[in-house]
Amino acid sequence: MIDEVKVSLSEPVNGNPYILIQIYLKTSDINSSNMYEKGFDPHYLVDIHIARFLKYLGIPKTTYMQLQVFNSDMEQLIDWSF
Repeated sequence: MIDEVKVSLSEPVNGNPYILIQIYLKTSDINSSNMYEKGFDPHYLVDIHIARFLKYLGIPKTTYMQLQVFNSDMEQLIDWSF
């Protein structure tokens, strides 16, 4: 389902670190209307696979993050900041 994940650091936002996470899916079958039906849950991805590992990577909780998800047609499905 996931083809590639890109993580990049950028200039701080309001003095806090900024991380951009871009996820590219292998399929064009998933879109913003059916991603949960197809088994792709971005909330679970953020809560379990990203946020939980921050402390192990030494990344403070005050880090500004942006999550972008694209299908294989480069249609942007999600653009969240948290």
